[in-house]
Amino acid sequence: MTWEMLTGSTVILISLFLAGRLALHIGQSVIPAYILVGISARPLIGHTHLIHFFAELGVILLLFFIGMEFSMDRFFSSAKRIFRGGIIDLLINFSIGLSIGFLLGWRWLDSLILGGIVYVSSSAIISKMIIDQKRAAYPETETILGILVFEDLVMAVFITMVSAVATTPGTSPVYLLWSLSKGVLFCAAFFLIIRKRKGWIDRLYHVESPELFLFLIMGSIFCVSLFARSLGLTEAIGALFLGMTLSGTPHKPRLEAALIPYRDLLAALFFLSFGLQIKIQEWLGLIPFCLALIGISLTGKLITGYLVGRLDGLTHRGAVNTGLFLVVRGEFSIILAGIATATPENILYLKSVTAIYVLVLSIIGSCLMQNTERVHGMIHRIGKFIPGAIPETKES
Repeated sequence: MTWEMLTGSTVILISLFLAGRLALHIGQSVIPAYILVGISARPLIGHTHLIHFFAELGVILLLFFIGMEFSMDRFFSSAKRIFRGGIIDLLINFSIGLSIGFLLGWRWLDSLILGGIVYVSSSAIISKMIIDQKRAAYPETETILGILVFEDLVMAVFITMVSAVATTPGTSPVYLLWSLSKGVLFCAAFFLIIRKRKGWIDRLYHVESPELFLFLIMGSIFCVSLFARSLGLTEAIGALFLGMTLSGTPHKPRLEAALIPYRDLLAALFFLSFGLQIKIQEWLGLIPFCLALIGISLTGKLITGYLVGRLDGLTHRGAVNTGLFLVVRGEFSIILAGIATATPENILYLKSVTAIYVLVLSIIGSCLMQNTERVHGMIHRIGKFIPGAIPETKES
């Protein structure tokens, strides 16, 4: 290892620690902190091939764990309620990003990706906040988790389709149809395996040695990722579907214990790598657009949460809480921006837009989730001047 590599690694890891410690101290997610470290470090270290390699591993492990959090049993046990809420969420929030992209004259693929960036909430940040605030037993939590389950399912299919089209060498209908067909078959095969999962999967991973178990699971992740890549899809989508396949097995606790340290380290490098690609000089010209996008997106999620919450029978307070918890954006938005900028003729500033978007909404979302009582107090004070604006104030 050269002196420069050793020095750079030291600076990066210590900076990530300090930024993460500060973020947790003020009650924020570590994701925007890691991105800011990358933006700040860009003039010093640039974007090296080594960091890019570790970042790619990070997104693979991150999506594997997101897949493991997906519960097919929960989806089918409450399918009608989850589907209803998920469709409302999709129609409102995906349409916002898609419409803005078309209004700006973007290509249809870039507009679709912007729709996905605006649509999907950060299941990682929201789930952690629910646990930290001990809100698992709250009535609205089931509604929130149902929406997140639907979003994860949509993202699994959406990223597969988008990555298939993004890597298509041409724009002819034949090429596009072939790419989409590969994506559909890939999704269908894994959903069939997940739905009809048999004991052979449990037996395959029944390895007593922790060392050999780690080799087996990492080999499986890379094997499925390689298969996805061979079909012209992004590698990480293979890891996502493998995680979904293993989510209902008895090996899940052991998988988490073995891989979480690697996931946390490599995912941090992924967010750092994203920040390293951001040109801060681009931000000034993008701020008005980003603020408008943030305002519209914030409103869309609040409306979504309230509508779905009321349809699920929640009180006014519970429905408002649902919207407050859906505001935050994070990992999926960043992954989609990475796919977009890897395509030919991409919107070059989309990564910068996404960086500002995720940074601001992750901070605003975290603050809203931590201060629901203050938000309700403000709503109550405003509601005094609007007769009938607050139908009820009973605690949910």
